[in-house]
Amino acid sequence: MNLAQIQFEARQLLNLTGRQALTPAMDEAGQTPGGALTVLWNVQTGGTLNPSTGARAGAVESQLSGTLVAVAVEAGVHSVVRTYTEIGVGDLIVTLGPSPVVELCPGQTISGTLSLDQVAAYNPFFQWQGQTYVQKNVTDDLRTIWTRAVAGVPISKGILLRRST
Repeated sequence: MNLAQIQFEARQLLNLTGRQALTPAMDEAGQTPGGALTVLWNVQTGGTLNPSTGARAGAVESQLSGTLVAVAVEAGVHSVVRTYTEIGVGDLIVTLGPSPVVELCPGQTISGTLSLDQVAAYNPFFQWQGQTYVQKNVTDDLRTIWTRAVAGVPISKGILLRRST
C-alpha cells in the first residue's frame, strides 16, 4: 500500500465519522462527560453452581459500569430502501477504536480497564443520551465494512446497538 492509498483511507474514515472528535471516556475528575457511551453489566459472585440448570444458588449479583471512547450516531428515517436491513430507525451506530477498552467508573469492587470483548461475555447494556441500548447482531458484510484499517493496521471498528425494550 502506498502513501496515497493511506491518505485516501484516512480521509474516508474522517468522512465516515463526520470529522467528530472521539468522546473521552472520563474527564480529569473521573466524571462521565455528556454524550459518553456508558457500558453496564451484572456479575455474580459466590454461591453454588447447580450443574443441571447452570444457575448459581445464593450468589450475590452486582452491577458494574464503565465508559467507552466512541463516536455514536443514531440512525434516522430514510425514504429509500436501506442496503443493510439490520440497521433500523433509532438504532445507534457506534465507531470504536480497534481494541475498545471500557474504563471502569470509580468506587466499584474492581478498578482499571477491561476490554469490550471481556465485558461482552456478561451481555452488557449501553446508555447514551438518556437512552438504554443493547448490542444487535450484524451480518459479516456490515462487520467487514465497519472494520477500518490503514496499511493493514486496524484503526477502528463499529458495533450496532438497538434501543432496549
